[in-house]
Amino acid sequence: MSNPESYHSVLPKQDKARGQYVAVFMGPPLTGKTTAAHEFAKQIDPSVNILDVDQVRKVVFGETGERLTDEQEKLRMNQVYSITLELASQIVQVGKSCVIAGTFHGTRGLALADFIEKHDVPVYIYKFELPDTNEKEIKDRLNRRNNEGSHSNIQSIEDALRFNQGHISNHSNS
Repeated sequence: MSNPESYHSVLPKQDKARGQYVAVFMGPPLTGKTTAAHEFAKQIDPSVNILDVDQVRKVVFGETGERLTDEQEKLRMNQVYSITLELASQIVQVGKSCVIAGTFHGTRGLALADFIEKHDVPVYIYKFELPDTNEKEIKDRLNRRNNEGSHSNIQSIEDALRFNQGHISNHSNS
């Protein structure tokens, strides 16, 4: 979402009155999902539970610094998404709202769809796209994110390029 000032208008009045919702911020790494999720929560309900997939990963696996194979990383992240959605289920079951920030690509998107089917609560999905940019700008974003203490598994431009294959290369001459 490019206009964070508009967050007050994204939840219909009946859902604000009901007091329960799930907002999902999804898209590729380095697109501002987590930042937007925190801004959304700040504007809509400062007490809302925020589930940041990168934070959940850090809590579950720590900051080992070990390099994993692509298959190991995929298995690890599937566990993290499963745990994140289970936490969201528990939050919803006690009548509270939550905001989730994560990529939700591939089978993780299917897990999100299952979550939505199982819960009788309004779910709002905000999809982020990789902006028109070049590799230098992506490197700058990555550096800022790492300097701010990000807990993402995207630690290098190579990680971002591999994850976003096809998305960045289309804009590399911008």
